[in-house]
Amino acid sequence: MNLDLIATKPGHEGRVLDELKSEIETQHGQLFSDEVWSRMALAEREAWLLEVLGLLLPDAPTNENV
Repeated sequence: MNLDLIATKPGHEGRVLDELKSEIETQHGQLFSDEVWSRMALAEREAWLLEVLGLLLPDAPTNENV
């Protein structure tokens, strides 16, 4: 999966977040039901995924240093 390529296409921001969520869930189990995830705004999804990545990967960007 090439998130950089997807992220450069206008209007594909949600897809990048969906792909990242899917990758995390593959390794760590379900995070949110699809229904809850679909109701979240893109900004909420992004903030939440950055927080999760900060917990899983100590050197990953967080809301404080993005």
